[in-house]
Amino acid sequence: MASVAVAPYLPSHAGDVTAAQKLVGRALARAGFGKLTYATRVRRRWDESLTARLNEWRKSVGIRNRKPEYTREDHQKLARWWDEYNHQLAAQEKARLEGAAREHQLRARVVGQLTFLYNRRLIMAYTQRRPWDRRPEPRGLDCSATKGWADEKSGAPRSGQPWGYGNTYTQIRWYREQGAIIVNGRDSYAGLVQPGDPVYYGAGPGHVAVYIGNDRVASFGSYPMKILRVDYRPDRSAICSLV
Repeated sequence: MASVAVAPYLPSHAGDVTAAQKLVGRALARAGFGKLTYATRVRRRWDESLTARLNEWRKSVGIRNRKPEYTREDHQKLARWWDEYNHQLAAQEKARLEGAAREHQLRARVVGQLTFLYNRRLIMAYTQRRPWDRRPEPRGLDCSATKGWADEKSGAPRSGQPWGYGNTYTQIRWYREQGAIIVNGRDSYAGLVQPGDPVYYGAGPGHVAVYIGNDRVASFGSYPMKILRVDYRPDRSAICSLV
């Protein structure tokens, strides 16, 4: 597998490669055929040695005729490949926490619930419907509902609103009232954040992801759910303590 995190939709640096070639580079990285930096960010010219790997990848995901645009069909076929390395790191972190103190066991359960959702990412729609789907196997959630669902199923505190309701605005307001904001803005989170802690982005804020360890967050801001680096977005506004 790739030894670096792969963040879907991060734009490549400008260079003399076509949009289709940059798309291929991202796809190769997601499929575990090479580092993202090598495939899409550093090289200014297309490396012909990647052609054989591209053909192997296209066959493995069932895409025979490469289209110049990135379609929803491509998106669905690629999704099972996304961030598997990060997923493995999350599983390792969960296993480490399960043998620890009670609070860490709670955090491990949150990571476990997020892992469950991540494994269902291809059949779980993105929707902002309220009340959100509280069934054991939800069919659709959004970012704040994903956090709320994982909290409810793991036994974590309810952040302000009745289960099934609330959003990023009500969540952050509750954490402020509790004095539970541990990192403001883009300040360093090293040594402060723990698995299960929510990470908020944007003004308002407009998005929330959940820290799962190893500098990664589980994020469901668009279909499908993804596992990304904490600062995959440049507008991190706050990190709060789960408990």
